[in-house]
Amino acid sequence: MSAGDISGWYVVPTLKPLGLSTEALSDGTNVVRFQIAVTNLASFRLECRDSLTNAAWASLGTFAATGAVTEVSDTNTVPSRFYRVVRP
Repeated sequence: MSAGDISGWYVVPTLKPLGLSTEALSDGTNVVRFQIAVTNLASFRLECRDSLTNAAWASLGTFAATGAVTEVSDTNTVPSRFYRVVRP
């Protein structure tokens, strides 16, 4: 996903709807913001990879579910990146 390509609501199986927005900054940095609605979990992990052919997912961290919607951001300079939200 390139910054600016996708905006909207998506369904993550076990974690409820996911809000997503992207922004491309003038210095070539991409900012991806997620709004994740978490129920019945104390935390979740956000992972990414820069290619679908790469089998390994890199962890962007484990985040506490602080309320009805938890916001998480990723800042990167790669042209595309793939994300997934998983239980810790």
